[in-house]
Amino acid sequence: MKIKFFLSLLIFIFISCNKVENTSESANSSPLIKKSIIVGDAKYDGPEKISYYHAAIRNGNVDINKPSRFREYRSGYRDVELNKLITENRVHIPKKK
Repeated sequence: MKIKFFLSLLIFIFISCNKVENTSESANSSPLIKKSIIVGDAKYDGPEKISYYHAAIRNGNVDINKPSRFREYRSGYRDVELNKLITENRVHIPKKK
């Protein structure tokens, strides 16, 4: 009885180890292809890709060297919007010190 249990356990471990090796080989055989972003003369790789995405979203254009399609905010726009909110909705918001 003990020999059958030990033998079945040994076969189970052997089969499961072979499956792990097969999956690790298949994962290594298909390398990931990392493409760079090329815009005009600039080429973005690695961490620069993320900063390019953020800059393109902020700028509103694919080429971040072109002027932005969004207009800039005037100075003090936060205070103006806060005052509008307070007067229109009569909401109590503590003022900054």
